[in-house]
Amino acid sequence: MTFFEDPDSIFFSPIQKLLESEFTLQDLFEQDEFLQECKYLNQVLIEFLTKEETIKQILNYLLVPPSSNVTDNKICIKYPFLSSEVIGCEIFGIVEEISISESYMDTIFAFLDQEKPINSVYAGYFARIVSVQLKKRWDETWKYIEENKILDKFLNNLESSAITDLLILILIADENSFTLEDVQKTVKEQKIVDKLINLLVEEKTTQYHRNSAKILLEVATFCHNSSYNFFYEELTSEEQINKIFDLVLIAETKKSISESGFKILIGMLDIILEDSLTEHVFYEIIIKKMEDLSRVLFEEKKKSLKLDFTDEVLGADKYRIIKFFTMVARIQTKEIEKYLFESKIIQYLIDIFFQYKWNNFLHNLITNFINEIFENGTENVKEYILINCDLPSKILSNIKLYTDEKEEIEKKELKDLEGIDLIKKKYEEPPHLPQLFGYLEHLIQISNQIVLISSRSTQIQEIMENVEGWDLYVNSFLSEQNQISNQQMGQKNEESMVNNRTTNSENDNQINFWEDDESFPNLTGLKNTINDIENETVNEEISFEQDNFDNTNFVENNSNESEFGEDNFGSFTSSNDGNNKDFNFEMGEFVDGEKNNFDDFNDFGSFNQENDNNNFDFDNDPFSNDNDFGNTENDQVEGEENEKIEKNDEN
Repeated sequence: MTFFEDPDSIFFSPIQKLLESEFTLQDLFEQDEFLQECKYLNQVLIEFLTKEETIKQILNYLLVPPSSNVTDNKICIKYPFLSSEVIGCEIFGIVEEISISESYMDTIFAFLDQEKPINSVYAGYFARIVSVQLKKRWDETWKYIEENKILDKFLNNLESSAITDLLILILIADENSFTLEDVQKTVKEQKIVDKLINLLVEEKTTQYHRNSAKILLEVATFCHNSSYNFFYEELTSEEQINKIFDLVLIAETKKSISESGFKILIGMLDIILEDSLTEHVFYEIIIKKMEDLSRVLFEEKKKSLKLDFTDEVLGADKYRIIKFFTMVARIQTKEIEKYLFESKIIQYLIDIFFQYKWNNFLHNLITNFINEIFENGTENVKEYILINCDLPSKILSNIKLYTDEKEEIEKKELKDLEGIDLIKKKYEEPPHLPQLFGYLEHLIQISNQIVLISSRSTQIQEIMENVEGWDLYVNSFLSEQNQISNQQMGQKNEESMVNNRTTNSENDNQINFWEDDESFPNLTGLKNTINDIENETVNEEISFEQDNFDNTNFVENNSNESEFGEDNFGSFTSSNDGNNKDFNFEMGEFVDGEKNNFDDFNDFGSFNQENDNNNFDFDNDPFSNDNDFGNTENDQVEGEENEKIEKNDEN
């Protein structure tokens, strides 16, 4: 009995009453607790769901879209969704019945035979059914797919992202090494790789081409790290690579085909570079195709869009070509290196970095490329970038443009020294800022990398010493920018903090924003006002503290709680019933005031006081250890009681 089956429970489910009577699948779908009872594996409910008629109804809701005449939301949306959730519960009886019944499998995979385009929602339902069957019953499901050549049907429906992801799941065998070998054999026999590449040539939709490239890349990347890497070996074979290069080099190629082809080439080259291979058939083909590739790179693109801040838009196609060449430049072979120098491709990559001032995708790409060359490249390539490409001079010239414009704007803003006028301008006129460009921070990163390699190589150091203005730039602008970058937000730099501690240790945590009047020329009046307020506050605090220091009189509050204030002369003041007595320890007497409630005062350490019916009789020196405070019977009784209490506490 489940939680909702208990009739004594306040949460007693209405579905239990329904299960005890005649009902249909639609009646169950109308119950709010239906899915919860499926997860709890209600026995009566599971028996109903595993019936042949019920399974057929569920599959029909998931695989057969309703006709356009049907407008009922329950039939179009609610019932298919709940049927999908039932499959997602992975109920053993349903999974078992589907796996052993060929009719159910025919019904499921017949979904791939319907007319295009396939409904994306129902494609998701189909993918969920098959993925559950592969997860729970891989052998039976894969056997059906292999014998009936279902993979070809998948290739005909790659416009759907759900079917594409499902095909990837099948080809990597759900990351199961025991079944991956069988899958790779089938892929080889049915020539799946060749079919996927041939699909790129056909006139298909953009999504179709992108999904084909996605399958090739993801499956090849996965199989590359596996012992069964036929898919990867087939994709990186000379025949297939030549096909892909032909796709991207044909001028009449559709844009989506060229895009997908470059994605595959970049992905494969990335895998090869990670393996640090010095020889590969891919390199040989690149050398043969280099001239055609450079033609595509230098080819002038039509200006399809003009904006106020730029003359030309880079475009996704050109960006992919540039990305491909940045990866080609990382290949350390003499043939490729020689061609890159002769064709001036590296110089073009650096020039295009400064040409598009606002394209940070391009800036990140070229910056990473330059840093990679400086870190792992050969000395010839490093010297070529610094000398032939004249990278340091280009950095200095662009930094100078920024600093000059910044100085002009600052001078213009500081002409008016009246703060009110500047405040008005702040709202009346747009802010004037220097042209930072999109690559300023990237230039700082590249400059730091140049400084780093200069410290490691004497040849690079000699080259940089001949660059006019480089040392001044490194010691001034670059140093300041690095200091700002390394400083946390809201934190002073370490040098100024150390100086503050050494000069004024008491105020080491205070930050003086008024140190430099030139930085805030229009806030002089505000500065003086704040200083006056601070001086008045300090004077009031000093006078208040002096008054409290001079007042040493003891005042007894209403609760008879006493406080004693001792001065430098060893005297204290006693206040009782409104009469004050000053007792001087040196003189051993009261200095002034009337003698209130004191019956006798004999000598130092001996006096009698009567106050509130309490008698005190000190016959001996109050500071002596020989005093006897148990003179009365009451004191003796209290002493005995205290001893008993202490003994009880010890026990």
